[in-house]
Amino acid sequence: MKRLSLLFLFLLVGCSGLAQKETYTLRLIGDFAFEPKTTFEEIPFGGISGITYDKKTKRLIGISDDRSQRGPARFYEFDLQISESVFDIKINTQVILRAANQSPFKKGEVDFEGIAQTPSGDLIISSEGDNRMTPRIPPSLMMFSKEGFYKGWIAVPDRYLPEHKGETTKGPRNNMAFESLGITKEGKYLFTGTEDTMVQDGELTSLSKPGVIRIARFKRKDAGFVFNDEFAYPLEKIPAIEGHSETRGVNGLVEIVPMSKNHFFTMERAWTPENRKQTIKIFKVTIESDSTDVSSISSLKGSKYRPVKKVLIADLDDYIPLLTAGKKKLDNIEGLALGPKLKNGNHTLIVISDDNFNKRQRTMLMAFEIL
Repeated sequence: MKRLSLLFLFLLVGCSGLAQKETYTLRLIGDFAFEPKTTFEEIPFGGISGITYDKKTKRLIGISDDRSQRGPARFYEFDLQISESVFDIKINTQVILRAANQSPFKKGEVDFEGIAQTPSGDLIISSEGDNRMTPRIPPSLMMFSKEGFYKGWIAVPDRYLPEHKGETTKGPRNNMAFESLGITKEGKYLFTGTEDTMVQDGELTSLSKPGVIRIARFKRKDAGFVFNDEFAYPLEKIPAIEGHSETRGVNGLVEIVPMSKNHFFTMERAWTPENRKQTIKIFKVTIESDSTDVSSISSLKGSKYRPVKKVLIADLDDYIPLLTAGKKKLDNIEGLALGPKLKNGNHTLIVISDDNFNKRQRTMLMAFEIL
């Protein structure tokens, strides 16, 4: 696989002078899957929807999207063993998250999905909220200490917040809000985006037409972040299935990993129930000098703007033959994070799946070297 990846890079560089600067590819180091029905400290383990790497402790941190139903809302710290040829992981710590009143969150109060760590060690965690409740629970961005105590929240523009009750004319559809979250290395900028198109911006992603979402960029201010600007991001269409003229399914942005103010990796996950298949793609994205700041555009539907630039760097289907025997299948992959650097100086990239606490699914990880 490594030889093929390097050949792919060589061909791209030979075809375009720009490709040398813009093209990455991934080499699979290894994969790991936790046993079904794993528990930790007598609480069911699972639902890992977002991950981030703590350089100080050299641990991976994973947020569970358990809505305080099987246990309190919580995150986990994992010990990592990773090198050019070895990848292994085990649970080290479980931390209960606490609301502003210092108590664990109530059942259904939050739906944590994304997680990012500031250079000071604090954690920012995104919640998708719940549009089915009355009044609705809006999506949000919260700050916590490493010990799990609430430290505040980050204000988001009103267009990301559906009405408290009644008809929704703005904001994300239910369960399609802030799945993604990432922060730049120096901690100056924070990024998030909705999973699929917001109500005011048009239709959801379909087989024939891709949706479009807004990537919001926040800037560090004092101990928190303030909204700065946002950019249009075109999603991929739902993958077609041979022999099916009307494929159902979804596709959306599930993770974002910033490399700098204007460059980041994204991960999109598509699900097609006809063949019960997850399609996972990773892109390198650039906010170019002529990418439109759409924060002043009330609706993207019918508006003129220039979106960010996307370049596909990996379709995880290509790595299925390299997975551990008996586990040659992708699962509900939702988390993506930069891991530690290898001895050769290259970054690692780690993905993780959310098992939905379903005995037929699993918490699966794949570790890659970024070439």
